Amino acid sequence: MRRFVQNKKQEKRMSKYIKSMLALGLVAGLAACAQPAEEEYVVVEPEPISVEPTYTGKYK
Repeated sequence: MRRFVQNKKQEKRMSKYIKSMLALGLVAGLAACAQPAEEEYVVVEPEPISVEPTYTGKYK
């Protein structure tokens, strides 16, 4: 009789473990399939390109 009660407790513990693992897997699966949030992006105007100075002599 004692062995029967012990087996029932062990089955119940395993059942809880299996249910919790299934729930965790379900949550992880839903999180993986969730749509990612749309990223906000900013457009920056490029600065004008400046012309490199040319050599005009020693002291000009």
